Amino acid sequence: MKRYDFRRLAAAALCMLFFCAPLARATDDVTPAYFKNVEVSTGVINTEVKVNLRREPNTDSGIVERLEPGAEVKVLDQSNSKWTKVNHDGNIGYVSSEFLTVSTYIEQVEVINEDPLEASVAGAVTPDIMEQHASFRLEGTVHSNNPILSVTVEVEDMRSLETAMTASEEFAYEADVKEFNLTRLDGDLPFRKLAPGEKQLRVIVESSSERATVLQKDFYVTGSFADEVSMIGDCKIAVTSGKKDHMTDARYGTAWQPGSAEDTVTVTLPEGRVGALLTIEWTSSPTSFTVALAGENGAAIETIEETNPSHMLCFAYDLTADVRQIVISTPDTKNGICELRVMEEGKISEVTQRWQPIEGKVDLMVFSTHQDDELLFFGGTIPYYVAQGKNVVVVYMANCGRSRYAEAMEGLWACGLRTHPIFVGFEDKRLADYDETVALWGLETTEAAVVELIRQYKPDVIVTHDIDGEYGHNQHKLTSYAVRRAIRLAAEPDAYPTSYEQYGLWDIKKLYIHLYEGNQLTMSVYDEPLEELNGLTPTQVATIGYAKHVSQQKYYSMEKDGVRYDNRVYGLIYTTVGDDVRKDDLFENVN
Repeated sequence: MKRYDFRRLAAAALCMLFFCAPLARATDDVTPAYFKNVEVSTGVINTEVKVNLRREPNTDSGIVERLEPGAEVKVLDQSNSKWTKVNHDGNIGYVSSEFLTVSTYIEQVEVINEDPLEASVAGAVTPDIMEQHASFRLEGTVHSNNPILSVTVEVEDMRSLETAMTASEEFAYEADVKEFNLTRLDGDLPFRKLAPGEKQLRVIVESSSERATVLQKDFYVTGSFADEVSMIGDCKIAVTSGKKDHMTDARYGTAWQPGSAEDTVTVTLPEGRVGALLTIEWTSSPTSFTVALAGENGAAIETIEETNPSHMLCFAYDLTADVRQIVISTPDTKNGICELRVMEEGKISEVTQRWQPIEGKVDLMVFSTHQDDELLFFGGTIPYYVAQGKNVVVVYMANCGRSRYAEAMEGLWACGLRTHPIFVGFEDKRLADYDETVALWGLETTEAAVVELIRQYKPDVIVTHDIDGEYGHNQHKLTSYAVRRAIRLAAEPDAYPTSYEQYGLWDIKKLYIHLYEGNQLTMSVYDEPLEELNGLTPTQVATIGYAKHVSQQKYYSMEKDGVRYDNRVYGLIYTTVGDDVRKDDLFENVN
């Protein structure tokens, strides 16, 4: 039997009356529009068996319901090529796109004249840092000046750029709903099933004429997080020698290693897809390398000659839409590429690292022995001063291995730092005897390295370890001692003349030592929320950063060790600008 859509017939009749009627005399009154065109997408289950409607876009997530063959659904989102977000009789979830036939048409709907939407959430309780598999109850009340047609809560995975979970409730306009308690959606929001990594929670309110995001909150789920989205797996990779798979296995212990200066890596982008960003992570700081970009049929677009004066490990390059091929080569045969990624246009995550070299004079330099000390013992220092707009540089003295380097960079990136850290690379070895520790690194070698960094980057303020090495770690002690000596030697022309001739002298303004009792201050501001940190405190951001040190979680924690060795407490041991008075800012008196 042929079916008629009476709403469409009524709309068509109304349009005919409008065009056939005599032209109205122009007045100062605006005639309201009673109908508007809305694009509507519907889907039909195209299989002969039932299909699972899942809570999340993967086969491991829970099943909301099983859809009958031929069932009709409202299509909500098709941005994921493999999974389609749909609504079936009020149940929202994901269906495998291959089991769904989607059709789109234009429907005319009545426009209701009302005031501009003013909606907000009162009493919101949202997550900040969640342990994996932990439950959470979202709280808050949505208020609106206009009748609410729907309230939707979405959680997006910031690494995969996919919707991790969603819940929604709809209302008829006539119900005049202007208040909604978010806990009503609690049963459809399984926070305990969220994968580790960065997430963003959004609350969206829809009225008859507007759709507005009334709450947006970033949070973090601890645990071993996945790599961010990349299309490198769909690219064709060719190497003249070495193992190409080692560049895409998400393991920092493996790498493509060139056998000669003539060896190359060639990446060909998949047909019909546009690359927007190339990232290269080397096993160690490369002396130099070349990135050649080409278009169709190998037509040259640009050749990048990287000399790497800042001794960086990680590089990122924007790609234009016409790039179809990338060729990488290096004369540094002792180095290799451990991770290679190509990000697709429109799919670059906020967590994708795009490090910048150190530029200009440095405001704050943090000397950390190991990769994790910079947050565990110096707490919110890095995120707080990055949020203040300071040029912050982190120096790591010991080489704890390439995977620990990667964890450190993940942690610093989460803290908002965009300036590539410095890895000095001394051997990491915990010795019971302090003199043996000094002999391992060499006192003059250590001093020379620190003096050179101070002269080269000219920091105003330096922060480093407790004199006693926090819990007695001898390499912490040596780092602290070397920095205390180096700040004076950096201002003396007779000390380490090579770096003096290259960079000149430098006298820093202030040196703070962790836990030092003289001229002590407690940076309680680290526990105060900052708008620049999305409402989190610097301590919370540092805790998220420390969660990136996955290998260290079973040994240390911010909640335990960061409190035991209070990472807010410092003593001013050296100053050329006077003692602190307010004692709430490491840059007090620094002009």
